[in-house]
Amino acid sequence: MTVDWFTLGAQAANFLILVLLLKHFLYRPILGAMDARERRIADRTAAAEERERLAEATRADYEARVARLAAEREERQRAIEAEVERERNALLQRAREEVETSRSAWQEALGAERAEYTAALKRHLAEGVCHTTREVLDALAGEPLEQRIIATFIAHLQGLDADERERLRASLPPHGHVDVVVTSAFEIDDPAREALRKAVHATLGRRVGVQFELRKDLVCGVDLSTGAAAIEWSVDDYCTRLAASVGIAAEGGAQAA
Repeated sequence: MTVDWFTLGAQAANFLILVLLLKHFLYRPILGAMDARERRIADRTAAAEERERLAEATRADYEARVARLAAEREERQRAIEAEVERERNALLQRAREEVETSRSAWQEALGAERAEYTAALKRHLAEGVCHTTREVLDALAGEPLEQRIIATFIAHLQGLDADERERLRASLPPHGHVDVVVTSAFEIDDPAREALRKAVHATLGRRVGVQFELRKDLVCGVDLSTGAAAIEWSVDDYCTRLAASVGIAAEGGAQAA
């Protein structure tokens, strides 16, 4: 068999030309389209990943904001509860203070009323005792009550112990003229004044000036004052004890009722 080299060469050349043409007009566009498609896929994948990243960041930011809002809400709730507790304690303290003030005012008013009642009772008792004693002395001995009070006070001065006498003497200046005051609820006549002067001189151990004054609240009594010390005798002491016993009895009766 004879080989036609010209024909074979022509076919080989045609094949090469076909390959070149296919490569230029077919494979290159196909490869370019494939590369473009891969790039588009890569771009879409990157865009999707970016969107996913943004979505994750947005979700994290949202969760952080929610957590921050929850923390702020809890903090405000705690602050409100603390403020309510402080206000409640302040109201309770104010109420306690008002109750204590009201109770103190009530106790003070009660004490003042009791003191006023006791003073009135003592005054009434003293006046009653003086009136009754005056009538008894006038009826039995014919001796005025005032004279008897002066005599009792002089006896009281004469019966002072040494310590009481020394206290009175120490309350006076050691030198110079000194005045003492004798106070009574009634006028003292001249003989009684002279007797009182002698008793005062004897008690103080020296001669002093004696001034006489009236004091209406000193019921049935006489008071000797040196300015720094005093000696008093009156029916008021007895009335005080009597008023105290009457007050105790009255309180006992009130509690029993």
